Amino acid sequence: MLGMQAANNLRETFQEKDMIRFHPIVMGANCAVNIIPDEIVLESHVRAKTLAAVEFENRKINRAMAGAALAMGAGVEISDRPGHSPAFHDPALMKLAEQCCCDLVGEDHVAFDYSAWMTGTTDFGDVTQIMPGVQFFASGESGIVHGIDFQVTDPERLCINSAKAQLFVTDALLGNDAAAAKEIIANYKPAYASIPEFLNTVDKLILDKDAVIYDENGDVTIDFQNH
Repeated sequence: MLGMQAANNLRETFQEKDMIRFHPIVMGANCAVNIIPDEIVLESHVRAKTLAAVEFENRKINRAMAGAALAMGAGVEISDRPGHSPAFHDPALMKLAEQCCCDLVGEDHVAFDYSAWMTGTTDFGDVTQIMPGVQFFASGESGIVHGIDFQVTDPERLCINSAKAQLFVTDALLGNDAAAAKEIIANYKPAYASIPEFLNTVDKLILDKDAVIYDENGDVTIDFQNH
């Protein structure tokens, strides 16, 4: 609880431009209700607009957990694993996809927001770190996404129109000897110049260590980051 409180206070230091999200849950303890548990498992995500921001803020969260453990005379084992990378939607590819959707259903039924950014992530984000991409959605559902009330209400719009839109985009990219695709690729400025560079960055986020170590004299070593 002390570590989570420290992390909550750190929210005041998050830069809004980086869209930082930290949302921990306690996974449970194997003990009786009237017993102070000797071990608690806390799981969380640290999300942001860039991998650099994820790494920077995650280090602060680890520091908070290590500091809280030290304050209580406890230990903390940190296990960091990279999740999906932040997604970047290429504006040029978005423009092409938007036009294709307008051609399919009319511009009155199409809305693209070029400044929006979603905190949700998928492996699509990993792809856009090295090559242009766009993720767009078809309507035809109701309820809260990932919620118990989510359901398909219009299969024609959600499934058929979605497939048609993807075919329209494919045709627009590959037609005329793939002129549009070649132009988009040529003008794209990826976050990482190559796949190995991207993978090396991701690998650096992996961490497994005891962050607070006590010796026989009661002296403490704190180490909560990669080196």
